[in-house]
Order: sequence, then C-alpha cells, then structure tokens
Amino acid sequence: MAAAHETPVEHEHVDSWHQHDLSIEGAPQNAHTAVANPFVLFASFIVLSVVTAALVGIVVVYYYRTVSNVGGIAQTQEHEATLRLSAEAQAASQEAQRSLANFEWVAPDQSKVSMPIDSAFDRVIQNYGGTPQPK
Repeated sequence: MAAAHETPVEHEHVDSWHQHDLSIEGAPQNAHTAVANPFVLFASFIVLSVVTAALVGIVVVYYYRTVSNVGGIAQTQEHEATLRLSAEAQAASQEAQRSLANFEWVAPDQSKVSMPIDSAFDRVIQNYGGTPQPK
C-alpha cells in the first residue's frame, strides 16, 4: 500500500499486444541499422561535402558573373542611373558653381546678398582683424 503522500500506481488490464505470442507474431526482427557501417557513413559524408561545395561554388560563380562582375546587373544599373542623372547633375552643378562665384540678391526685401565664397572668407577675416590670404 502507498504512503499517504504517494499516488497509488494503477495498472490497466494487460491486452493481447503485451503477451507477445510468437505463434501469431513470428520471430522478432533485428533492429534496423543496429550496427553502423563506418565505410557507408564516411562515403555519405564525402558525397554530401562534395555536393555542398559544388553548390556553393555555383552560387559564387553566378553571383560574380551576373551581379558584381564587369557588365553585371549592378554595374549595368549603376551605369544607367549615371547616364539618366548626369544631365540633371551637370545642370545642378553648373547652377551651384554660378551661385558660389557671383554676387546676386537672395532676398532683396531683407537685404540678403549671395557673394562668392572667397570674398566671404576675406570679409570674415577682415572683420576679425586678420589679413586675407593672397590668392
């Protein structure tokens, strides 16, 4: 009998499966792969390693030929973007250079003037008591 703090063990009725009648079931089978064959395991490892290395090599070659190599997708897209933006970029660059090199009104009502950057540097240096650098 179980102690007061233990749960009693209850056994169910034993069915026919638990009886293992050899006349009905036959002789027990050997466990499948009960003994490992080291040669087969090693050969399987080598084959899987070679296949994995080959697949990685194929992916690397594909990547370098289509994406990053000369004429690849990335370079083609970069070249197309450069051609598309080059006219706009040149126009913006020319406008910026013109704006930095000339005096012009930015806001006449507020008396704001844009001046060449070199002239602005010289004026700041003069305001702080220095001498401008010779050009």
